[in-house]
Amino acid sequence: MKILVRYRDSTGPFRASLMMLGSPTPGAHLLMKRREFIALLGGAVACPFASRAQQANKVYRVGWLFAAVPLKDMSGSDPVDPVSNAFVHGLLDLGYIEGQNLVLDRRSAEGKLERIDRFAAELVGLHPEVIITGGGDFMAQALRRVTKTVPIISPYGDDPVGAGLVESLSHPGGNVTGFVAYTGPEFETKRLQLLKEALPNATSVAYLAMKQVWESPTGKQAQDAALMLGLRLIHVEHSPDNYSEAFVQIVRDRTDALLVAYHPVNYANRQLIIEFVATQRIPTMYPYREAVMAGGGNVLLCEHNRFISSCGGSR
Repeated sequence: MKILVRYRDSTGPFRASLMMLGSPTPGAHLLMKRREFIALLGGAVACPFASRAQQANKVYRVGWLFAAVPLKDMSGSDPVDPVSNAFVHGLLDLGYIEGQNLVLDRRSAEGKLERIDRFAAELVGLHPEVIITGGGDFMAQALRRVTKTVPIISPYGDDPVGAGLVESLSHPGGNVTGFVAYTGPEFETKRLQLLKEALPNATSVAYLAMKQVWESPTGKQAQDAALMLGLRLIHVEHSPDNYSEAFVQIVRDRTDALLVAYHPVNYANRQLIIEFVATQRIPTMYPYREAVMAGGGNVLLCEHNRFISSCGGSR
C-alpha cells in the first residue's frame, strides 16, 4: 500500500509518499501524524499475535530497540518519550497490557551506536514474538544479522531494498516488514527550498549531521540542492553523544540558518538542539514536528508518533 502523507508547515502543505511493505492495495491516501503512525506500528506488532489468535493466560514478549532515546524515557506505562508513549498506548488499545499479558524488553544504545549489535543479540536471545526497531535501516540490519526468523518491524525505513532487508517493497519476503517513512534524499532539496523561501536573503546554511549522513546520498542531495539554490552549505559534524564542538562551530561560522539532518540521534537530542538554537536565535529547519512543539523553529516532516501507535495495532 502506498500512503501519501501530507506535511504542513508555515509555507503550506507538502505531500510525500510512505510505503507500507508488502501491502497489495495501491493508492490509499492518509493524513498521518507521528502518534498515529506509532499506534499503527502497535497494530503491526500485534499481527504476529493475531495470526495465532490471542490465547487465554498467554503472555506475549516484544523486543524494543532504539538507537538514541534514553532508556528511562522509554520506561513505564506512560513513557516520557513521545514515540514510546504512543507505542505503549497503541498496544494498550489492542488489549496488550504490560505486566499482565505483555512483556516489553526495552533496549537503547542511548547514542552509543556501537552497542546496537550487542543489544540486538540480547533481544533475540530472549525469544520475543516480534521485535520493533527505532529509526533507520541500520537498526533492522543489526537485528537481521542475528536472526532470520523472529519478525522485525522497522517503522522508519530509508531504503530497505538497497539495505538488503527486503527483496522488494511489494514482496518483502524474509522476516522484516514495516514502513518506508522517509521519502528519500530528494526530501533535503524540498527542505532547503522551503528554508530559502522563508529566508530569501540567506547565503549560508549550517547542516547539523554526523559524518555518515553528510557522506550518504541524503547528504549529497543536500549539497547539490544548496548549489542549485545559491547557498553555501557548511557541514557541522557531531558525534552520536556529543554536540559541543558542533555548537562551537555554528557560533563561530555565523551562518544565516541551520538545517538539522534527519536521523534518530538528532531526534533523541532535539531538546539539546532546541535550547542551543534558542540562545543563539538562529533560524532553523527541523525534520521533526516534535521539535517545533517543544519550542523549535520551522519544520517539515510527519509526526512519527502517529506511525508507531499503528505499530501497536494495524487496524
